[in-house]
Amino acid sequence: MLHELLTRALKKHLYVTSFERYKSEFSDTYLERYTAKHIDLKPELIVVNDQPFGFKKSEAGSANLELFPIFCEVEYTVDPDQNRFLEQFDLYAETSYSFRDKLSELISLAEVYSKTIQIERVKRLDDPNSQVVVIYSKLSELFVEEFLEKDMEDDLISEKDLESIFDLHILSFSNFLKVLDEVVIKGNNIQSVNKILIP
Repeated sequence: MLHELLTRALKKHLYVTSFERYKSEFSDTYLERYTAKHIDLKPELIVVNDQPFGFKKSEAGSANLELFPIFCEVEYTVDPDQNRFLEQFDLYAETSYSFRDKLSELISLAEVYSKTIQIERVKRLDDPNSQVVVIYSKLSELFVEEFLEKDMEDDLISEKDLESIFDLHILSFSNFLKVLDEVVIKGNNIQSVNKILIP
């Protein structure tokens, strides 16, 4: 049940571009890998006389979101009744964009989104000028700290509540990337950003 809710939320809030599934040779453990983009980069189909005609051109302002490829890994086990039990979940975006001159803005945004986002800056030892910024969703912490499957069985949490939690975290992750683009990359003031994007 959790697997279905989670994958539905991923596909609702992100533009999934590829999917792979691997099965362990030694157990009933599966690993699913998704590659995605920000939902604003999803192409819109043009339909003329009920026939597909092509795709609409994406907004010029969304092009920078290509700098943040999104990756997701879902690990789960399957019991004999074909029930799926989530073991681990990771949702993150990586960029090699240099935030060197805008580090204070990046830190400020990270504080605003601190309940749902974690940011790491990774520097290479062999090239100190090269760095990668990794943006993690804190949704993965729920699967480490909580027993969501058990809580659902015991009616401590409802399917609707879990759906809301998943939506909130994935949407916050997506909104953070949009705000990061607006404030840090484009240099806009955070007050000029659409208030719906700020938690």
